[in-house]
Amino acid sequence: MHGTGLLTALSSLFETYFERGWRLLPSDTDPRDGHTDGAELDAVDRQIVSLLYVGLTDAAIARQLGMGHRTVQRRLQSLMVKVGAATRFQLGWHAACSGWLDETDSQIPPNRSENNAM
Repeated sequence: MHGTGLLTALSSLFETYFERGWRLLPSDTDPRDGHTDGAELDAVDRQIVSLLYVGLTDAAIARQLGMGHRTVQRRLQSLMVKVGAATRFQLGWHAACSGWLDETDSQIPPNRSENNAM
């Protein structure tokens, strides 16, 4: 294949804008240093986020941790407000970027068929 003038121009345009771009970081991160503001989770919130990562529902998380369903929802909502996340997906992204997930949690892909059997 031979590069055409249009392909060369589009490639140059892409490279120019790519160089001007920046990495997406959590909202409380200073892009100059790549570190978050140090917001840490307590043990219960860390467990909730880990169980949410593996695909459990709020009710299943509540049963697993021996707490109320509404308590899990409130704690998740509090975490979302804390990090400025509008959705649970954004909360998960922030958790992964902030190191809230244990290494074993982030290495093992979720298996929904196991979770549905509970």
